[in-house]
Amino acid sequence: MFEKISYEDAQSASNQLFQCASNLLNAVNGPLQGRTEVLDLDYSRANVISTDYDTDLESAWSNLNLFSDGSDFSSATIEKNRNLYYQKQLAN
Repeated sequence: MFEKISYEDAQSASNQLFQCASNLLNAVNGPLQGRTEVLDLDYSRANVISTDYDTDLESAWSNLNLFSDGSDFSSATIEKNRNLYYQKQLAN
């Protein structure tokens, strides 16, 4: 296969793959570090009720202690921290 692809094309493809990986890391870590805004779509997807919510009681989604801020169980705090939780899961 190396005979069919020029060195310049392979180098260009690898550079684009590395740029894509870098963009992905920035997109995931930016909100976690407080450097970028959270997209509305990401926020809404993190807080929609999952399809297996009724059957999977061990799901992290149903454990509000993971998303509360001490004794603050308000819906705004839960939604914000749930979004951060899933971003941290993606980053790891």
